Order: sequence, then structure tokens, then C-alpha cells
Amino acid sequence: MGSRVCLRFRRAQDAELLRDYGMDGQVIETPGGDYRYRAFIPHNHLVTVLMNLGNQISYPNFKACIPKDDVAFERACHEVWAAFGEPQEGGPYGMG
Repeated sequence: MGSRVCLRFRRAQDAELLRDYGMDGQVIETPGGDYRYRAFIPHNHLVTVLMNLGNQISYPNFKACIPKDDVAFERACHEVWAAFGEPQEGGPYGMG
């Protein structure tokens, strides 16, 4: 396992949110890449970020906690959930 990992982000503000959970390092913009923003951090910092994120989860339902004014993010999440529901036997909620 390498000593550094690459975190990739679609939006700069999402990268900055991880700073509250222990991510450090520079976020770079890569406009020609598959993800526009990247941060290369030490592997042990990733472990810290993931642990801190897990310890801070306080919502009973992720969908319900998406800010209603972030329409693009909410729409993208619903599209992802729908796509990942397709391979589930019976579809999401057993409705397929």
C-alpha cells in the first residue's frame, strides 16, 4: 500500500468539508481530469478522516439530511441510488 492516497472530488467545497475531519494537504484543481479536484494525503490521514466521519454520523437517514437548497447534489444522489438499485433483486424496495 502506498504512503499517500488520492482523494477525488467533483466540487471544491466537498474537499474543504473534509478538513473538519482531519484532512490536510493541498486541494488541486484538475480541469481535464475525470474529477475536477484532488488531494493527495498520507494514508494514515485517510484513516483518521474516515474514523472521524464515522464517529460524527448522527442522522438516521442520509437522504433526509441533504440540504434542500443543494438541488443539484440531491438530484445526483437520487440518480446514483436509482442506478445502484437496478442490480438489486426485486429492485429498490422490492418493487422491480
